[in-house]
Amino acid sequence: MTAGTSLRVVTFNIRHAAPKDSHAGLPDKLAEACAALDADVLALQEVDVGVPRSGKADLAKVAADACGMAYYFAKARKHAYRGQYGNALLVRGSITDVEVVPLSGDHRHTIRLGPVVLKPFREPRNAIIATATIGSARITVGTGHFAADRTVRRAQLTTAAQRLTARSEPHLLLGDFNVPWRQAAEWLEPYDLELAEAHLGRALQTGIDHVAVNGLSVVHVETRWLAISDHPAKIVDVIVS
Repeated sequence: MTAGTSLRVVTFNIRHAAPKDSHAGLPDKLAEACAALDADVLALQEVDVGVPRSGKADLAKVAADACGMAYYFAKARKHAYRGQYGNALLVRGSITDVEVVPLSGDHRHTIRLGPVVLKPFREPRNAIIATATIGSARITVGTGHFAADRTVRRAQLTTAAQRLTARSEPHLLLGDFNVPWRQAAEWLEPYDLELAEAHLGRALQTGIDHVAVNGLSVVHVETRWLAISDHPAKIVDVIVS
């Protein structure tokens, strides 16, 4: 691994490629948005594969083809019978040593029968842990989309951080953490993972999409709204040290 290698890492909850004001996924807009990010590592959440609402497209492949990147899709659950829904990791290089970590979900979906509220199942989630090789740089990457319930998401984030940091440095953990900045920073501190903004001497106290690093130097952080999704992309430029 060569010190001084510059990389752009991005996390983007794509909302199945749908704009904020619509439910229909637009694969062409997803392709344009992802290509415009010019990422070396791109983590996508809420990714549809074969789901009618997004034209039955393989959104992970659509994004990867538009960017010229390798990709790995991890199904969290079925959607619309034969469709799939989950997370994707894209790399401008190669993805190896992939581990998909199942995460126990929260009771996001309920059924009301008169005064009785039933919680029939937990929504499954997962995290992708892998080795990304971009040129001469080799990093351990973890990504996921964590639960809305506070207790559950802390357990999920902790599990992902543990599995990530069990591997060799440098470490990169990114995704939709579903938790504000300060809380995410506190939960990740025991694993020596620091949110990107802290490297620049500032804490952005808005947003729930985060990038945390160990063994990487952060030189730039921004959020960018694109034509799809109700989340902005979080863009972080790093140097492999």
